Amino acid sequence: MKQILIVEDEIKMSRLLQMVLEEAGFSVFTSESAEKALSMNALSECDALITDLRLGGMSGLDLLKQVKADRKDLPVILMTAYATVETAVEAMKEGAFDYIVKPFDLDDMVTLVEKAISHTELIQEGEAIRKASKVAMENFVIESLAMKKVLEAVKQVAPTRSTVLIFGESGTGKEVVARAIHRFSDRSQAPFVIMNCAAVPENLMESELFGHVKGAFTGADTDRKGRFERAEGGILFFDEIGALSLSLQPKLLRVLQDGQYQPVGTDQVCQADVRILAATNKELKEAIDRGEFREDLFYRLNVFPIQVPPLRERKEEIPALVSHFIEEYNRELGKHIRPPGPMVLDLLQHYEWPGNVRELKNIIERAMVLSDGEEILPEYLPNPIYQEGESQIIGTMPYSEAKKREVLRWELQYLERLLMECGGNVAEAARKAQKDKSDFYGLLRKHNINPDSYRAQ
Repeated sequence: MKQILIVEDEIKMSRLLQMVLEEAGFSVFTSESAEKALSMNALSECDALITDLRLGGMSGLDLLKQVKADRKDLPVILMTAYATVETAVEAMKEGAFDYIVKPFDLDDMVTLVEKAISHTELIQEGEAIRKASKVAMENFVIESLAMKKVLEAVKQVAPTRSTVLIFGESGTGKEVVARAIHRFSDRSQAPFVIMNCAAVPENLMESELFGHVKGAFTGADTDRKGRFERAEGGILFFDEIGALSLSLQPKLLRVLQDGQYQPVGTDQVCQADVRILAATNKELKEAIDRGEFREDLFYRLNVFPIQVPPLRERKEEIPALVSHFIEEYNRELGKHIRPPGPMVLDLLQHYEWPGNVRELKNIIERAMVLSDGEEILPEYLPNPIYQEGESQIIGTMPYSEAKKREVLRWELQYLERLLMECGGNVAEAARKAQKDKSDFYGLLRKHNINPDSYRAQ
């Protein structure tokens, strides 16, 4: 039952409003002054506040300001018999939901209260969805049309109980997609359990999935919960489902069909309330043709397929991914490295990324470990990326631009090495370069180099 607090110094009006709102199904509290209302527990618990503008002490407008300082989302309705444009504007400016002039139809007040509460609930629901989306997408960079389609698919299927099969090359982010489905689903507060089918030996897989009882096999000294039991009420994610052995595929199919499984070493049948997601980097239809994967299991898993594109097909996301990884590793490594400049980004965007997003993440971590300064330099990238990217970039440029780029690259490397040798001492570096000190500072600004980064710690 929604609670309403009425602040009105006219007792007759207060009681009349209380009676009408209670008949409409609200729980109503009353106060004859703003000062008393501020001391009431009902103020912190109510779903809407109705207050007269003119009260004996503190005004309704002052009450509105004080209430909004603590509860910005509380809808406040102001009543007055002395309406002016100025007071109406001020009330709305201070956050009043609406302004009603006495005398008014009591049914209009009921409608206004219902509207105020409904409007606030919609705002709160939208904010909750935005927060959930932010959490769900914390590792999900959406800059390309292809990944926007993946996100749309995630939001469509997450609220359902449908089984999802996520396709994509190794390192594309299939687990990130599965976690996003979990976080957008009504099981977001329940467990998300991962089963990597390629990482568990075949002779232990059944026990890992379904658990076992003491004495079920040599070494089974105690009962053990399987992944299905640990995921109860939540989601079980089968990574690399194509590696699941043929002997276990019918047992997984049974769980998908009727939710039943048996722990190893017992005839007891357990019922699972678990939603299943799966991912594969293999072409399962080819595995079916080779007799390595059951066709009926494939169709049970492939209710809602999602294809995660490789990084080479969404290179426009590389700058955002790089910034995301730099932020992550700055926290982890205790560094303050800036996003890279155009030269490094050009090299990264001209590489074909056979290892996809995982390879990019590993390369950024490596480059940040190597960096003694505040930015990632081209020489911190592995040779294949540097050489392949540089040859592709230079090969597409007019002669004058290619020459200018090579000069800039040489200039940057020269300045970096010189500062390293001089320990960040600009005067000494300028003297060795036979450059005027002010000109040397101009070169450092041109390449965004901070000499302090090269001083001995």
